[in-house]
Amino acid sequence: MDMLRKRIQELEAKIASYEKRTGSPSPGHDEIQFHQMVDQAHDIIYIHDFHGNLTYGNRAAIHAFGYDPAKMLTMNIFDLIDPSFHAIVQKELVDRIKGKQRYDIPFEILCRDAENRTFWVETNIQCIFEDGKITHIQGIARNI
Repeated sequence: MDMLRKRIQELEAKIASYEKRTGSPSPGHDEIQFHQMVDQAHDIIYIHDFHGNLTYGNRAAIHAFGYDPAKMLTMNIFDLIDPSFHAIVQKELVDRIKGKQRYDIPFEILCRDAENRTFWVETNIQCIFEDGKITHIQGIARNI
């Protein structure tokens, strides 16, 4: 019984540490399951801010692009896209933000990995809103 109490105290300390470090409550069971599902997906799932700075990439994204997870989160989405497609992607982003293009229509782009090898993905993006304002763009891409 003492071992169980000690383990509970350790877990409570970890939760308190997490909440203090992140400023938010520790994730609940459903949120943990959701994150596990996204992280184990075969499709590339990513989120970037309004300026293109990556804020999330799942395991498939890390594997496809070949960057260390910490390094990837210091990059801009355009660092991963072949320069010949920058204007195309910029137009797609603007059109979708302005409502000129539907969110459910995917488009193809040429990407570059950490070794500068190119590969094609089909991607679909949509905006993430907070308080009625666009804060981030989330995307799902499939290596084709």
